[in-house]
Amino acid sequence: MEPGFLEFLYTFLHDEGLPYLAETVNLGSLTCKLYDLVLDFKRCLNPKLYQKLWENSFYYSPPYLVLCAFNEKPQQTLLKVFTVMNWEQLETKENVANFLKKYCF
Repeated sequence: MEPGFLEFLYTFLHDEGLPYLAETVNLGSLTCKLYDLVLDFKRCLNPKLYQKLWENSFYYSPPYLVLCAFNEKPQQTLLKVFTVMNWEQLETKENVANFLKKYCF
């Protein structure tokens, strides 16, 4: 899912007139999680552009940002993972739906 989001982010940054940032993100993705980079964007991009990034990600990329944001909730383990087994639990599906309603729409 991350490669699909990287493609979206690269194109988005180019379209917004930030080609050098796009290239930096492309190379940075080899050593950093893209979600961590996007969290840093929240601090350094203007709020309007950051909001546009989130909104466009719903339409033009896999649901990477939403799933990462949902997965930020406290967990029992130190690993941040979202497994198929988690997704297949009805409670998890309901929690994701509630999260989307609260934070994304």
